[in-house]
Amino acid sequence: MRSTSATSATSRACPCSRSSARASKSRFFALLLLAGCLPEAPERTSFVSSNRVLAVVAEPAEVAPGEPTDVRVLVAGADGTVIEPQAYYSLCLSPKPPAENGAVNSVCWADAYVPVGGPGASQRVVVPKDACARFGPDTPSGGELRPRDADATGGYFQPVRIAIPELAAFGFVRIRCALPNAAADVALSFKKAYQPNVNPTLSSLALAAGGAALSPDAVPRDADVILSVDWGASAETFLRYDRDALALVEEREAMRVSWFVTAGELEADATGRDANDAATSTEVGWRSPTEPGLVHLWAVVRDSRGGAAWVELDVTVL
Repeated sequence: MRSTSATSATSRACPCSRSSARASKSRFFALLLLAGCLPEAPERTSFVSSNRVLAVVAEPAEVAPGEPTDVRVLVAGADGTVIEPQAYYSLCLSPKPPAENGAVNSVCWADAYVPVGGPGASQRVVVPKDACARFGPDTPSGGELRPRDADATGGYFQPVRIAIPELAAFGFVRIRCALPNAAADVALSFKKAYQPNVNPTLSSLALAAGGAALSPDAVPRDADVILSVDWGASAETFLRYDRDALALVEEREAMRVSWFVTAGELEADATGRDANDAATSTEVGWRSPTEPGLVHLWAVVRDSRGGAAWVELDVTVL
């Protein structure tokens, strides 16, 4: 599930969040799903010093209008993962005007949304039956806006607003719409053969130093540590309509991992593999803190169609 957040790291498929409306004017955000959508914060996005939305995941990752999906949120802070975030869920039903640069219509940050439920770490959400007209390729009613453009993978997304005390965030559920502007036989072939996106999975977060595995219970201070995760066979092959060739093509998902820590310093905020790279893992260097104590680590993987997953690990620095 795509998401974007003013207090989360930048990535393609990520949460979009903003602090309370009154405080938001003093903060800035820049958008990069999928590949990316989390606005930058004043400090490095990989460093977690206060409560932030790090990820929003929908299961299933892609649904047709009228179908349900379970949305859950990862909220983390300096003390680790917030186990029971008091999150309220709503649907944004206002398409973004072409003149706006944000990930969602600015009115959906305020009060133009339809409550779904909460509070809790997860919520079942039914995608509206007209989602492909509001946010997809179908012609909108009233003729006020033109149909939406697909992203680079041919996808369209329904925004889901998540409100937590002092935070607001948006996740983006991929919606399955008809293929527009294609010959009838091509559109029919696409409908029959296209496989909806499935969320990736991650192995546990592994630590190594000097080429040897490292126990999370005994990490030396001020040391060069390698963090790594493996997503196995999660990178799927999917059909996409090539508008230049006027034909369906097969494409492999790119994978991107955003890293987060509460102490120490990461060499990069995100790493990953492009669609042509068959490797199933990625790693990043982490300089452990100079002071002993408990450190919280997270890795959030996102595929290029908007699927996501996360793993977390608490380590003890000696």
